[in-house]
Amino acid sequence: MKEKQHRIRPEDMEMEYARYMAISEVFDMGWWELDLQKNTMTCSVAVANLLHLPAVTIDVQLFFKMIREDYRSRIMNAILSASGRQMRRYLFPVYVGDHVEWISIRIIKTDEHTLLGMMIPIDEPEDKMQQETARETVKNLIHQLNGISKSLFSFLQRENFDDMVNHILSTLVTHFSAERAYIFEYNWKDMNQSCTYEAVSRPGLEEIENLTEMFFEPDTWWNQQILTQHPIILSTMDDLPEWDLIDREVLESQNIKSLMVVPFVSKDNQIWGYAGIDVVDKQRDWSEEDFQWFSSLMHIINICVELQKSKVQIQDDKEYLQKLYKRMPIGYLAVQLIYDDNDVPVDFLYTEANDEMEHIIGIAPDKIIGLKGSDFSALDDLPAMAEVVNSDKHIEQDYPLPTLGKHCQVIRFSLHKDEVISLVLDVTDVHNAHKAVAESEKLLRTIYENLPVGLELYDEKGGLLYRNDKNLEILELDEEDNVIGLNLFDHPCLPQEVKKKIRKGEKADFHIIYDFSLVGDYYKKEFPPIEVKNLTVKIVPILNEAREIQNYLFININNTETTNAYQRIQEFEAYFSMIANLAKVGYFKWNLTTKEGFGISQWFTSLGKPADSLMTDDLADMYSQLHPEDYEAIKHFYDKAASGRAQSFEKEIRVIESKNKVRWLRCTLTSKKDPVNDHIELIGVSYDITELKEMILAKDKAEALDRLKSAFLANMSHEIRTPLNSIIGFSDLLVETRDEEEKQEYISIIRHNNELLLKIVSDVLDLSNIESGTMVFDMREVSAHKLCKEVARSFNSKEIPPEIEIKVDPMYEDHVIYTDADRVKQVLENFVTNSLKFTRKGTITIGCEYQEDETLLFYVKDTGIGISPENIDSIFDRFVKVDSFAQGTGVGLSICKSLIEGMGGTIGVDSEPGRGSCFWFTLPIA
Repeated sequence: MKEKQHRIRPEDMEMEYARYMAISEVFDMGWWELDLQKNTMTCSVAVANLLHLPAVTIDVQLFFKMIREDYRSRIMNAILSASGRQMRRYLFPVYVGDHVEWISIRIIKTDEHTLLGMMIPIDEPEDKMQQETARETVKNLIHQLNGISKSLFSFLQRENFDDMVNHILSTLVTHFSAERAYIFEYNWKDMNQSCTYEAVSRPGLEEIENLTEMFFEPDTWWNQQILTQHPIILSTMDDLPEWDLIDREVLESQNIKSLMVVPFVSKDNQIWGYAGIDVVDKQRDWSEEDFQWFSSLMHIINICVELQKSKVQIQDDKEYLQKLYKRMPIGYLAVQLIYDDNDVPVDFLYTEANDEMEHIIGIAPDKIIGLKGSDFSALDDLPAMAEVVNSDKHIEQDYPLPTLGKHCQVIRFSLHKDEVISLVLDVTDVHNAHKAVAESEKLLRTIYENLPVGLELYDEKGGLLYRNDKNLEILELDEEDNVIGLNLFDHPCLPQEVKKKIRKGEKADFHIIYDFSLVGDYYKKEFPPIEVKNLTVKIVPILNEAREIQNYLFININNTETTNAYQRIQEFEAYFSMIANLAKVGYFKWNLTTKEGFGISQWFTSLGKPADSLMTDDLADMYSQLHPEDYEAIKHFYDKAASGRAQSFEKEIRVIESKNKVRWLRCTLTSKKDPVNDHIELIGVSYDITELKEMILAKDKAEALDRLKSAFLANMSHEIRTPLNSIIGFSDLLVETRDEEEKQEYISIIRHNNELLLKIVSDVLDLSNIESGTMVFDMREVSAHKLCKEVARSFNSKEIPPEIEIKVDPMYEDHVIYTDADRVKQVLENFVTNSLKFTRKGTITIGCEYQEDETLLFYVKDTGIGISPENIDSIFDRFVKVDSFAQGTGVGLSICKSLIEGMGGTIGVDSEPGRGSCFWFTLPIA
C-alpha cells in the first residue's frame, strides 16, 4: 500500500533548510555531486571548507589526487564503477593542507553520468578497527586471487575451451549463490545476439536454447551501457532508471532480483558481447569486492576468448598456407644452408618440397627431403642462395634443365636465417612458344623485306616500329635516317579525315600526292629537289581480342609512273581549281549509291571546311557550317534524290563563319541516274555571292541613310531654330518687363531652352565622335545604385509634371561596376527624358538588377503610351522618331546604343501599347 505523503508548505521548507544548515555547520557535513561527462565535482560550501578547495566546482582529478596513495586506486575505481541506485559508503583519508583528514562518503548514482553523495569528517579509526578491516580485506583478496589463479590454471589445464568457460561460470554461480551465469555474443551483421555459454545452479533453469538470434536494439538503456563499456550492477530492480520499462519488463519476467553484467571488448576496442550473473527469487547487495572479483574473472574469459580466436585464426592460416604451397601449380623447395668452420656455405639440405616439384624434376618430395644439394650435383645453385641470405633480396633467374628437356624460371628468397625458399615455374611451353614466334618473325621479316611495296608498322599511339627497305626507297630515305619512333599522326601529308577514320579502327584506302618539300621537318632531313610522288596508301588498324587498336599497318604503293599518263588531265583539273578559287566557284561529284566521290578544294572552302577535306556521306559534318534552314533544305533534296523523286535543286544558302559573319552561296545541285549500274550521282556547283549581297545591302543602306540624313537636317534645323527663337524672344521680354515674377519665369524658359539647345549640340558631337571612331570612355569603379539615385535626383530637382513620380527601385545588394559613370548616366537620363515625353501621369522607375551571367541590368520603366510592335525593331536606328510631333532629333537612342555597345553591353526595349515601356541595357561588372 502506498504510504501517505505530507504536503510541504513554504514555511516548512524554510525551517528544513535552516535545520540542514545548522546541522551542516555543526558536523562539517555537506553534499557533493560528480558529473562523469564533464569530469567535474561540485560541492556545498561546507565540503569546500572541509577540504580547503579553491572553488565549489573543481576538476574531479584534483579530488582524486587528494586521496591518500594507499587508498586512491581502490576508491577511484569504486566511485567510477558505481552503478544502479544502491547507496554505498566508503571511509578513506585525504590530504587537507599539510595534514590528513579521514572522511566518510555515501554515494548513489542518480543517472547515467551523475553521482550524488554526502560527506562528513570522522575521527581516525582505531588501530584495532584498522587491523580487523585490513585482515578482512586481505582475506577477501587472497580468496579472490585464489579464484583467479584457479581460473587461469583451468585455462592451461583443460584442452577443451568450452569446458574451461563453463567451469568458470559454474564457479561464479556457486560462489555468489546465484541461479545463472551466462555469456552473450553480438552478431553485428544481422543485428542480433545469442547466448553462447550458460551455467545454472540446478536443472530446469536453463535458458540457452531460447536465447539465440534475439533481435538487438542498440538504443535501450541496457545496450547503451554495454556499448559504452559500462558495467551493469543491479542490487534491486529499483536501481534501473525509472524510464527503462523495456529492460525492467524483460528482467521481471525472469523473476530476476539482482544481477551483474560486464561488457566484453576485443583487442581493437570493439564490443563483441557481455557476461552476467543472475540472482533469482532473492536480492543481493553487491559489494565492491563482489564486482571486482566478478569483473576480473570475466576479463580472464575475455582474454581467453581473444586468445582462442587468434589461435584458431593462426591455425586456419597455417593450414591454408600448407594447402596452398602443396597444391599451387608452382614448384616449392625449402633448403637449409650448411656452413664449414669458417662460416662459409659449402652445401645445403632440402627441408620441404611440394608435389609440383615431382612434375618438374620427376622425383617425389619424400625422395628429396633430407638429401643435400651435393647429392644432386646442384652445388652450382649455392652462390645464388648465399647471395639471397646475405643481401636480404630476392633473385629471379632462368633455370634450364637440358637433360629433362625443360626450361624453368626460379625465384629465390629468404624468410629465416640460413633458409632459402625457391619457387620453380615450368615455362617450357612458353619458352618453346617464344622460340617458335622468333622463327616465325624471322620468316615474316624476310617476306616483308622482299615485298615490292612499302610497309610501315606503327604502335597503338602512332609511333613507328618497323619499315622495310622498299618503303625507304619509295620515301627517298636511307638506313642512316632515324625514323623509328616518328608519329604517323604528325605526318604533314596524311589527311585529317584519314587520321580521324583510322583512330576509330576503320580501314582507309586513298591516293596521296606525296610532296617531299612538306616532310623535311618531319623526317629532320633535307631532301634534294624531287618531283612529287603519287602514292596509293592502304591503312589497316590491327585490333586485339578486346577490339582495341594494337597496331597500324601501312601499305604504300608507288603509282608515280602510272599517273604520268593522266598528267594532262591533272593539269586541266589544276587550272580548273585555280579558276574556281579565283571565281569562288566550288564543284563536287558524289555517288549516292556507292558513297564515293570527290570535291574540289573551293567546294569545301566555300562551305567553311578545310580545303583538304574529303567527301563523306555524313551530311551533318559536310554541311555543319550552314544555316539550319538551308541545311534542312539540302538534306531534304538528298533524301528525295536518293529515291529518284528530285532531279535539281537551286537556292541561295548561308554559311555561318562566326557569330556575326555570314557568307552567301548560290548552290545548284543536279541528280543523274546511271541505268546500267543503277547508280545515282549528284553534281553540285556553288558560287560565292557574298560580295554581291553586301553591295546590294550597302546600296540600300546608303540610300536609306541619305533619306534619313535629309530628314535629320530638316528636323535639326527645326529643333535648333525652336529653342533659339524662344531664347531670343524671351530675352527681349526679359529686358522690357519690370515684374520680378515675370522675369523669373522668362529666365526659367530661357534656361530650359538653353539646355535643349545644349542637348542637341551634345548629341551632334557624340554622333560625330561615333562616326569618326574617336569616342573615349573614362572607365572607373562606381556604385550602380548610386548612379540610379543621382539620375533620379537630377530630374526630381527640376520642374516635372506633378502627375508623374520618378523613383528608384530598392536594391537588396549594391554592386560596384567598372564603367564610364558619365556615359551610363547619359543613357539613363535619355531614357527618362523619353519617358517624360510620352507619360502623362503615373511613375517612371529607375533600377538595376544582378544577372546570372555576371552582368548588371539597368532599366527605366514608365506607365506611358508604349510603343507599337512595328516600331520596336527600328527604335534604336539613327534619325528615327516614332512620334513626329514629339520634340527631339531622333539620334538620342541611336547614341545610347553606340555608347552601351562601346562599353561591352547590350541594349533593348520591352513595350506594350497603352501599358508603358521598359528601356534597358546590360553591362559587365568587371
